[in-house]
Amino acid sequence: MKQRSIRNDMFKLALAMILVLTVSQGVAGNARKLLRQGNDALKAEKYDEALDAYGKAALEAPESPSLIYNEGIVWYRQGDFVQAREKFAKAGMSARQSRVPDRALEARCEQAVGNCWFREGQRQQDSDLKKSVESFVSSIAAYDRALEIDPENQVTIENRKSARLLLKKIMAELAARQKAQQEQQKQQEELARQLAELAERQEQAADQSKAAAATPTPQEKFTEMQENQRAISTDTTTLAEKFQAMTTPPASPGQSQDSPPDSSAAQDILEEMTQAQEAQQQAQPPLDQNAPAQAEPLQKQAAQHLRNALEKMKQQQEQQQQQQQQEGQGEQQQQQQEKSDDGEQKSDDESKEDKQSAQSDESDEPEGEQKEQQVAREVDDNEAKDILNQEKTDKQRRQGNINRGYRPVPKDW
Repeated sequence: MKQRSIRNDMFKLALAMILVLTVSQGVAGNARKLLRQGNDALKAEKYDEALDAYGKAALEAPESPSLIYNEGIVWYRQGDFVQAREKFAKAGMSARQSRVPDRALEARCEQAVGNCWFREGQRQQDSDLKKSVESFVSSIAAYDRALEIDPENQVTIENRKSARLLLKKIMAELAARQKAQQEQQKQQEELARQLAELAERQEQAADQSKAAAATPTPQEKFTEMQENQRAISTDTTTLAEKFQAMTTPPASPGQSQDSPPDSSAAQDILEEMTQAQEAQQQAQPPLDQNAPAQAEPLQKQAAQHLRNALEKMKQQQEQQQQQQQQEGQGEQQQQQQEKSDDGEQKSDDESKEDKQSAQSDESDEPEGEQKEQQVAREVDDNEAKDILNQEKTDKQRRQGNINRGYRPVPKDW
Protein backbone atom coordinates (compact mmCIF):
# COMPACT_ATOMS: atom_id res chain seq x y z
CA MET A 1 0.00 0.00 0.00
CA LYS A 2 1.35 3.45 -0.87
CA GLN A 3 2.65 5.22 2.21
CA ARG A 4 0.73 8.31 3.15
CA SER A 5 0.74 10.72 6.03
CA ILE A 6 -2.05 12.20 8.10
CA ARG A 7 -1.52 15.42 6.16
CA ASN A 8 -2.47 13.66 2.92
CA ASP A 9 -5.70 12.61 4.57
CA MET A 10 -6.30 16.26 5.36
CA PHE A 11 -6.43 17.01 1.65
CA LYS A 12 -9.12 14.37 1.32
CA LEU A 13 -11.11 16.31 3.89
CA ALA A 14 -10.81 19.39 1.75
CA LEU A 15 -11.70 17.75 -1.56
CA ALA A 16 -14.82 16.19 -0.07
CA MET A 17 -16.63 19.54 -0.23
CA ILE A 18 -18.06 20.35 -3.64
CA LEU A 19 -20.27 23.26 -4.60
CA VAL A 20 -23.93 22.48 -5.19
CA LEU A 21 -24.77 23.92 -8.56
CA THR A 22 -28.58 24.18 -8.34
CA VAL A 23 -31.38 25.01 -6.00
CA SER A 24 -34.54 23.00 -5.65
CA GLN A 25 -36.83 22.51 -8.59
CA GLY A 26 -39.49 25.17 -8.92
CA VAL A 27 -37.38 27.97 -7.44
CA ALA A 28 -37.32 31.18 -9.47
CA GLY A 29 -34.61 31.57 -12.05
CA ASN A 30 -33.25 34.64 -10.26
CA ALA A 31 -32.25 32.44 -7.32
CA ARG A 32 -30.39 30.16 -9.69
CA LYS A 33 -28.58 33.14 -11.16
CA LEU A 34 -27.62 34.38 -7.72
CA LEU A 35 -26.43 30.90 -6.78
CA ARG A 36 -24.16 30.86 -9.81
CA GLN A 37 -22.86 34.32 -8.90
CA GLY A 38 -22.14 33.16 -5.39
CA ASN A 39 -20.30 30.10 -6.67
CA ASP A 40 -18.19 32.22 -9.02
CA ALA A 41 -17.33 34.62 -6.19
CA LEU A 42 -16.40 31.73 -3.94
CA LYS A 43 -14.06 30.28 -6.55
CA ALA A 44 -12.44 33.72 -6.86
CA GLU A 45 -12.03 33.77 -3.06
CA LYS A 46 -14.34 36.80 -2.81
CA TYR A 47 -16.06 35.50 0.28
CA ASP A 48 -18.10 38.59 1.15
CA GLU A 49 -19.52 38.72 -2.36
CA ALA A 50 -20.33 35.02 -2.20
CA LEU A 51 -22.20 35.38 1.09
CA ASP A 52 -24.05 38.40 -0.27
CA ALA A 53 -25.18 36.51 -3.37
CA TYR A 54 -26.23 33.46 -1.36
CA GLY A 55 -28.08 35.69 1.09
CA LYS A 56 -30.07 37.33 -1.71
CA ALA A 57 -30.86 33.95 -3.22
CA ALA A 58 -32.04 32.74 0.18
CA LEU A 59 -34.72 35.45 0.19
CA GLU A 60 -36.39 33.54 -2.65
CA ALA A 61 -35.43 30.06 -1.44
CA PRO A 62 -34.94 30.33 2.35
CA GLU A 63 -35.15 26.59 2.95
CA SER A 64 -32.93 25.54 0.07
CA PRO A 65 -30.39 23.08 1.52
CA SER A 66 -28.00 23.72 -1.37
CA LEU A 67 -27.81 27.44 -0.60
CA ILE A 68 -27.24 26.81 3.09
CA TYR A 69 -24.63 24.18 2.26
CA ASN A 70 -22.73 26.55 -0.02
CA GLU A 71 -22.78 29.21 2.68
CA GLY A 72 -21.17 26.66 4.97
CA ILE A 73 -18.41 26.17 2.42
CA VAL A 74 -17.67 29.91 2.49
CA TRP A 75 -17.22 29.84 6.26
CA TYR A 76 -15.19 26.65 6.03
CA ARG A 77 -12.76 28.15 3.55
CA GLN A 78 -12.29 31.15 5.84
CA GLY A 79 -11.42 28.84 8.74
CA ASP A 80 -14.55 29.57 10.78
CA PHE A 81 -15.41 25.94 11.46
CA VAL A 82 -18.05 26.72 14.09
CA GLN A 83 -20.12 28.83 11.66
CA ALA A 84 -19.52 26.31 8.90
CA ARG A 85 -20.63 23.42 11.09
CA GLU A 86 -23.85 25.19 11.98
CA LYS A 87 -24.62 25.82 8.30
CA PHE A 88 -23.86 22.25 7.27
CA ALA A 89 -26.03 20.85 10.08
CA LYS A 90 -28.89 23.15 9.07
CA ALA A 91 -28.49 22.18 5.40
CA GLY A 92 -28.56 18.49 6.31
CA MET A 93 -31.78 18.92 8.29
CA SER A 94 -33.35 20.87 5.43
CA ALA A 95 -32.32 18.17 2.92
CA ARG A 96 -33.87 15.50 5.14
CA GLN A 97 -37.12 17.41 5.68
CA SER A 98 -37.61 18.47 2.05
CA ARG A 99 -40.75 17.39 0.22
CA VAL A 100 -38.51 15.00 -1.69
CA PRO A 101 -35.72 14.21 0.78
CA ASP A 102 -32.25 14.57 -0.69
CA ARG A 103 -30.40 11.80 1.14
CA ALA A 104 -27.23 12.23 -0.89
CA LEU A 105 -26.95 15.88 0.08
CA GLU A 106 -27.80 15.00 3.68
CA ALA A 107 -24.90 12.53 3.75
CA ARG A 108 -22.58 15.12 2.28
CA CYS A 109 -23.66 17.61 4.97
CA GLU A 110 -22.94 15.10 7.73
CA GLN A 111 -19.55 14.47 6.18
CA ALA A 112 -18.91 18.23 6.15
CA VAL A 113 -19.93 18.47 9.81
CA GLY A 114 -17.40 15.75 10.55
CA ASN A 115 -14.75 17.70 8.65
CA CYS A 116 -15.44 20.81 10.73
CA TRP A 117 -15.09 18.87 13.98
CA PHE A 118 -11.91 17.31 12.58
CA ARG A 119 -10.37 20.71 11.87
CA GLU A 120 -11.30 21.98 15.32
CA GLY A 121 -9.67 18.91 16.85
CA GLN A 122 -6.48 19.68 14.95
CA ARG A 123 -6.44 23.26 16.18
CA GLN A 124 -6.90 22.19 19.78
CA GLN A 125 -4.06 19.65 19.77
CA ASP A 126 -1.49 22.23 20.85
CA SER A 127 -3.70 24.06 23.33
CA ASP A 128 -6.21 21.69 24.97
CA LEU A 129 -5.95 17.95 24.40
CA LYS A 130 -9.17 17.25 26.28
CA LYS A 131 -11.18 19.48 23.94
CA SER A 132 -9.31 17.99 21.01
CA VAL A 133 -10.49 14.53 22.07
CA GLU A 134 -14.08 15.78 22.28
CA SER A 135 -13.85 17.29 18.79
CA PHE A 136 -12.48 14.10 17.22
CA VAL A 137 -15.15 12.01 18.96
CA SER A 138 -17.80 14.36 17.51
CA SER A 139 -16.10 14.12 14.12
CA ILE A 140 -16.29 10.31 14.13
CA ALA A 141 -19.95 10.45 15.19
CA ALA A 142 -20.76 12.74 12.23
CA TYR A 143 -18.92 10.44 9.82
CA ASP A 144 -20.91 7.52 11.23
CA ARG A 145 -24.16 9.33 10.49
CA ALA A 146 -22.96 10.02 6.94
CA LEU A 147 -22.05 6.37 6.44
CA GLU A 148 -25.48 5.24 7.62
CA ILE A 149 -26.83 7.08 4.59
CA ASP A 150 -24.00 6.41 2.15
CA PRO A 151 -22.02 3.41 3.49
CA GLU A 152 -19.83 3.07 0.39
CA ASN A 153 -18.49 6.63 0.36
CA GLN A 154 -14.73 6.12 0.36
CA VAL A 155 -13.91 9.72 1.26
CA THR A 156 -16.00 9.50 4.42
CA ILE A 157 -14.49 6.12 5.26
CA GLU A 158 -10.95 7.46 4.89
CA ASN A 159 -11.73 10.62 6.83
CA ARG A 160 -13.15 8.54 9.65
CA LYS A 161 -9.98 6.40 9.72
CA SER A 162 -7.86 9.54 9.93
CA ALA A 163 -9.96 10.86 12.80
CA ARG A 164 -9.63 7.59 14.68
CA LEU A 165 -5.87 7.49 14.18
CA LEU A 166 -5.42 10.99 15.53
CA LEU A 167 -7.80 10.28 18.39
CA LYS A 168 -5.79 7.22 19.39
CA LYS A 169 -2.56 9.20 19.19
CA ILE A 170 -3.94 11.93 21.44
CA MET A 171 -5.35 9.41 23.91
CA ALA A 172 -1.94 7.72 24.13
CA GLU A 173 -0.33 11.07 24.84
CA LEU A 174 -2.94 11.85 27.50
CA ALA A 175 -2.33 8.45 29.11
CA ALA A 176 1.43 9.09 29.18
CA ARG A 177 0.88 12.48 30.76
CA GLN A 178 -1.48 11.05 33.32
CA LYS A 179 1.09 8.43 34.28
CA ALA A 180 3.76 11.12 34.63
CA GLN A 181 1.39 13.20 36.74
CA GLN A 182 0.69 10.27 39.03
CA GLU A 183 4.41 9.72 39.51
CA GLN A 184 4.88 13.41 40.19
CA GLN A 185 2.03 13.29 42.68
CA LYS A 186 3.79 10.52 44.59
CA GLN A 187 6.97 12.57 44.69
CA GLN A 188 5.05 15.60 45.92
CA GLU A 189 3.42 13.56 48.67
CA GLU A 190 6.87 12.46 49.83
CA LEU A 191 8.12 16.04 49.72
CA ALA A 192 5.09 17.16 51.71
CA ARG A 193 5.86 14.54 54.34
CA GLN A 194 9.48 15.72 54.57
CA LEU A 195 8.37 19.35 54.68
CA ALA A 196 5.99 18.63 57.58
CA GLU A 197 8.82 16.94 59.50
CA LEU A 198 11.13 19.87 58.76
CA ALA A 199 8.58 22.41 60.02
CA GLU A 200 8.14 20.39 63.21
CA ARG A 201 11.90 20.22 63.76
CA GLN A 202 12.16 23.99 63.28
CA GLU A 203 9.36 24.58 65.80
CA GLN A 204 11.09 22.32 68.31
CA ALA A 205 14.35 24.21 67.77
CA ALA A 206 12.54 27.48 68.48
CA ASP A 207 11.08 26.01 71.71
CA GLN A 208 14.58 24.92 72.78
CA SER A 209 15.90 28.45 72.22
CA LYS A 210 13.03 29.87 74.24
CA ALA A 211 13.77 27.47 77.11
CA ALA A 212 17.50 28.18 76.94
CA ALA A 213 16.85 31.91 77.18
CA ALA A 214 14.77 31.40 80.34
CA THR A 215 17.13 29.12 82.25
CA PRO A 216 20.89 28.69 82.57
CA THR A 217 22.14 26.43 79.77
CA PRO A 218 25.47 24.59 79.59
CA GLN A 219 27.77 25.14 76.62
CA GLU A 220 27.23 21.58 75.45
CA LYS A 221 23.53 22.31 75.02
CA PHE A 222 24.27 25.50 73.08
CA THR A 223 26.58 23.58 70.77
CA GLU A 224 23.90 20.96 70.19
CA MET A 225 21.33 23.67 69.38
CA GLN A 226 23.74 25.37 66.96
CA GLU A 227 24.45 22.14 65.08
CA ASN A 228 20.77 21.24 65.02
CA GLN A 229 19.86 24.58 63.42
CA ARG A 230 22.58 24.15 60.79
CA ALA A 231 21.20 20.70 59.94
CA ILE A 232 17.67 22.12 59.62
CA SER A 233 18.93 24.89 57.32
CA THR A 234 20.79 22.36 55.14
CA ASP A 235 17.74 20.10 54.90
CA THR A 236 15.55 23.08 53.97
CA THR A 237 17.91 24.01 51.12
CA THR A 238 18.00 20.39 49.86
CA LEU A 239 14.21 20.11 49.97
CA ALA A 240 13.74 23.38 48.10
CA GLU A 241 16.11 22.19 45.37
CA LYS A 242 14.22 18.90 45.04
CA PHE A 243 10.89 20.69 44.74
CA GLN A 244 12.22 23.11 42.13
CA ALA A 245 13.67 20.26 40.06
CA MET A 246 10.40 18.32 40.24
CA THR A 247 8.18 21.22 39.18
CA THR A 248 10.29 22.24 36.17
CA PRO A 249 10.75 19.04 34.10
CA PRO A 250 11.84 19.31 30.45
CA ALA A 251 8.77 19.82 28.25
CA SER A 252 7.89 16.91 25.97
CA PRO A 253 6.76 17.53 22.37
CA GLY A 254 3.29 19.12 22.32
CA GLN A 255 3.24 19.60 26.09
CA SER A 256 4.47 23.18 26.30
CA GLN A 257 1.01 24.75 26.09
CA ASP A 258 -1.39 22.04 27.11
CA SER A 259 -2.19 21.85 30.85
CA PRO A 260 1.24 22.94 32.14
CA PRO A 261 2.07 22.63 35.82
CA ASP A 262 0.70 25.47 37.93
CA SER A 263 3.87 27.57 37.86
CA SER A 264 2.37 30.33 40.00
CA ALA A 265 1.57 27.89 42.81
CA ALA A 266 5.04 26.36 42.57
CA GLN A 267 6.63 29.80 42.74
CA ASP A 268 4.58 30.62 45.85
CA ILE A 269 5.83 27.45 47.53
CA LEU A 270 9.43 28.18 46.60
CA GLU A 271 9.06 31.74 47.85
CA GLU A 272 7.88 30.53 51.26
CA MET A 273 10.81 28.11 51.47
CA THR A 274 13.24 30.85 50.44
CA GLN A 275 11.93 33.11 53.19
CA ALA A 276 12.30 30.23 55.64
CA GLN A 277 15.95 29.85 54.58
CA GLU A 278 16.58 33.57 55.06
CA ALA A 279 15.12 33.46 58.56
CA GLN A 280 17.22 30.40 59.37
CA GLN A 281 20.38 32.16 58.20
CA GLN A 282 19.56 35.16 60.38
CA ALA A 283 18.92 32.90 63.38
CA GLN A 284 22.28 31.13 63.14
CA PRO A 285 24.62 33.97 64.27
CA PRO A 286 22.72 34.67 67.56
CA LEU A 287 22.79 30.94 68.32
CA ASP A 288 26.52 30.80 67.63
CA GLN A 289 26.93 33.68 70.10
CA ASN A 290 24.85 31.87 72.75
CA ALA A 291 22.01 34.41 72.40
CA PRO A 292 18.91 32.14 72.08
CA ALA A 293 16.48 34.96 72.92
CA GLN A 294 17.44 36.72 69.67
CA ALA A 295 17.37 33.49 67.63
CA GLU A 296 14.00 32.21 68.86
CA PRO A 297 11.67 34.68 66.98
CA LEU A 298 13.62 34.13 63.77
CA GLN A 299 13.31 30.37 64.19
CA LYS A 300 9.57 30.73 64.71
CA GLN A 301 9.36 32.85 61.59
CA ALA A 302 11.21 30.16 59.62
CA ALA A 303 8.85 27.48 60.96
CA GLN A 304 5.81 29.54 59.91
CA HIS A 305 7.11 29.91 56.37
CA LEU A 306 7.64 26.16 56.20
CA ARG A 307 4.05 25.61 57.38
CA ASN A 308 2.83 28.04 54.73
CA ALA A 309 4.76 26.18 52.06
CA LEU A 310 3.25 22.90 53.24
CA GLU A 311 -0.30 24.28 53.05
CA LYS A 312 0.23 25.63 49.53
CA MET A 313 1.78 22.34 48.44
CA LYS A 314 -1.35 20.49 49.60
CA GLN A 315 -3.56 22.92 47.67
CA GLN A 316 -1.48 22.36 44.55
CA GLN A 317 -1.85 18.60 44.90
CA GLU A 318 -5.64 18.93 45.16
CA GLN A 319 -5.76 21.02 41.98
CA GLN A 320 -3.66 18.48 40.11
CA GLN A 321 -5.96 15.67 41.22
CA GLN A 322 -8.97 17.55 39.87
CA GLN A 323 -7.17 18.06 36.57
CA GLN A 324 -6.42 14.35 36.31
CA GLN A 325 -10.07 13.53 36.90
CA GLN A 326 -11.12 15.87 34.09
CA GLU A 327 -8.63 14.32 31.68
CA GLY A 328 -9.92 10.90 32.71
CA GLN A 329 -13.29 11.86 31.24
CA GLY A 330 -11.66 12.07 27.81
CA GLU A 331 -10.40 8.52 28.24
CA GLN A 332 -13.93 7.34 29.00
CA GLN A 333 -15.14 8.96 25.77
CA GLN A 334 -12.48 7.05 23.86
CA GLN A 335 -13.52 3.79 25.49
CA GLN A 336 -17.13 4.42 24.51
CA GLN A 337 -16.05 5.12 20.94
CA GLU A 338 -14.03 1.90 20.82
CA LYS A 339 -17.04 -0.07 22.06
CA SER A 340 -19.03 1.25 19.13
CA ASP A 341 -16.31 -0.08 16.86
CA ASP A 342 -16.21 -3.58 18.37
CA GLY A 343 -17.90 -4.95 15.28
CA GLU A 344 -15.12 -3.66 13.07
CA GLN A 345 -12.06 -5.79 12.41
CA LYS A 346 -8.72 -4.05 12.18
CA SER A 347 -7.29 -4.48 8.70
CA ASP A 348 -3.59 -4.64 7.90
CA ASP A 349 -3.94 -1.21 6.32
CA GLU A 350 -5.17 0.30 9.58
CA SER A 351 -2.25 -1.22 11.46
CA LYS A 352 0.15 0.32 8.98
CA GLU A 353 -1.60 3.66 9.34
CA ASP A 354 -1.18 3.47 13.12
CA LYS A 355 2.59 3.15 12.68
CA GLN A 356 2.70 5.87 10.07
CA SER A 357 0.74 8.21 12.36
CA ALA A 358 3.23 7.63 15.17
CA GLN A 359 6.10 8.51 12.85
CA SER A 360 4.40 11.83 11.92
CA ASP A 361 5.71 11.59 8.36
CA GLU A 362 4.78 14.68 6.35
CA SER A 363 7.37 14.39 3.60
CA ASP A 364 4.72 14.17 0.86
CA GLU A 365 2.90 17.38 1.72
CA PRO A 366 3.99 19.21 -1.46
CA GLU A 367 2.56 16.36 -3.54
CA GLY A 368 -0.78 16.86 -1.81
CA GLU A 369 -0.71 20.56 -2.58
CA GLN A 370 0.00 19.84 -6.23
CA LYS A 371 -3.00 17.51 -6.39
CA GLU A 372 -5.24 20.19 -4.92
CA GLN A 373 -4.00 22.78 -7.41
CA GLN A 374 -4.64 20.33 -10.22
CA VAL A 375 -8.21 19.94 -9.00
CA ALA A 376 -8.58 23.70 -9.09
CA ARG A 377 -7.53 23.80 -12.75
CA GLU A 378 -10.20 21.26 -13.61
CA VAL A 379 -13.06 23.65 -12.76
CA ASP A 380 -15.15 24.31 -15.85
CA ASP A 381 -15.59 28.00 -16.66
CA ASN A 382 -18.85 27.14 -18.39
CA GLU A 383 -20.49 25.96 -15.20
CA ALA A 384 -23.73 27.65 -16.17
CA LYS A 385 -24.34 24.85 -18.66
CA ASP A 386 -24.26 22.34 -15.83
CA ILE A 387 -27.22 24.02 -14.18
CA LEU A 388 -29.51 23.07 -17.04
CA ASN A 389 -28.79 19.38 -16.56
CA GLN A 390 -28.37 19.29 -12.80
CA GLU A 391 -31.98 18.41 -11.99
CA LYS A 392 -31.69 15.22 -14.03
CA THR A 393 -28.50 14.37 -12.17
CA ASP A 394 -30.16 15.03 -8.80
CA LYS A 395 -33.02 12.73 -9.68
CA GLN A 396 -30.61 9.94 -10.61
CA ARG A 397 -28.64 10.51 -7.42
CA ARG A 398 -31.75 10.22 -5.25
CA GLN A 399 -32.54 6.94 -6.93
CA GLY A 400 -29.28 5.55 -5.66
CA ASN A 401 -27.09 5.93 -8.73
CA ILE A 402 -23.51 6.95 -8.25
CA ASN A 403 -23.15 10.62 -9.05
CA ARG A 404 -19.95 11.49 -10.82
CA GLY A 405 -21.19 14.83 -12.13
CA TYR A 406 -19.92 17.06 -9.32
CA ARG A 407 -16.98 19.15 -10.19
CA PRO A 408 -14.24 19.88 -7.66
CA VAL A 409 -13.70 23.39 -6.37
CA PRO A 410 -10.64 25.62 -6.28
CA LYS A 411 -7.65 25.28 -3.97
CA ASP A 412 -7.40 25.81 -0.19
CA TRP A 413 -10.30 23.44 0.62
